[in-house]
Amino acid sequence: MNQLIFSNSFNKQCHILSTDKLPDDNKEYIYIISKKKKGKIHYKNELLIEDAEDNITLNNFYYLLQYIRSSDLNKIFVIGDNPLFNLVGYISSSLLSIKRLVMMPTTAFSQVFLKIDGEFFLNYEEEKNVLGNIGMPDIIYIYPELSFDEKKLKLVNLISIINVSISSDMKLFYYLMNNYEKGTLTIDNYRYMIWLAVKDYTRLISDDRYPVGVNFAKYIQNIYRLKVSNEVSMAFGTLFSIWLSYNYGIIEHDFCKELIFKIKKDWINTWFYRIDHTSFFDFFKKNKILEFNIPTFPGMRKISLDYNDFKRIYKNSGIRMESFM
Repeated sequence: MNQLIFSNSFNKQCHILSTDKLPDDNKEYIYIISKKKKGKIHYKNELLIEDAEDNITLNNFYYLLQYIRSSDLNKIFVIGDNPLFNLVGYISSSLLSIKRLVMMPTTAFSQVFLKIDGEFFLNYEEEKNVLGNIGMPDIIYIYPELSFDEKKLKLVNLISIINVSISSDMKLFYYLMNNYEKGTLTIDNYRYMIWLAVKDYTRLISDDRYPVGVNFAKYIQNIYRLKVSNEVSMAFGTLFSIWLSYNYGIIEHDFCKELIFKIKKDWINTWFYRIDHTSFFDFFKKNKILEFNIPTFPGMRKISLDYNDFKRIYKNSGIRMESFM
């Protein structure tokens, strides 16, 4: 079993553990489970909850708060994706009676983008991350089998690994691409890649840095009023960051084009999403200046881009943004 101990600026620790099975039922815990796992994961003292961004609202906060307060248990085990983790984490960090919070992510995205940044968020009036609360889980179990499906696994479903690897460790990126293109992506090397990505992500968060594409993903979710998932919005954010890196002269045209269209080719057969460029331009114009992290291969850097500069880049780019977004 692999293990990491992550500490934040408030001297709170989170134990991150890899595992090869679901933990045994424990009568000391309230189990809160994503409805997406209905019929697949079962514990005796469980509550099934919708697990989507537009469900992380004050109404559901109060509903779940009353449910937890009505129990005489003071430990919570939540199984699902990051939207559900935000909701349960916000409640658990608000209730002084809760003594332990344990999380088990069920998607490749949530298994890499762990809730260890020290805050939990609620959305309000279809705007992302309006309300925040300081907190962090005590334990996170990483069980890669929950997100691995050899027949259905596509490159776009691995966007979290791509995202973190181009932000910090290109060796992981090339290892992933090599196995994916050869068709040799097995549960063993998938488990290995998830854990390497977790280590890279925790290092970034320890340095108070977020991977490329994170800010763009938040912008997209606000533009589309929380109707686009974390995974899809992060895929857009990653592609957009690679495109910006090309336009800043950091990467060459051919490498940028090849990487973008490898993901796009897979995307077309998996997701049917496009960005409404008018809505994005309107959002940019309203906010005047937006911040992005862009990959420098290896590593990344932060840029601040104003609306007029973005229009110039958009107009003059050798790779049209419309071609992949």
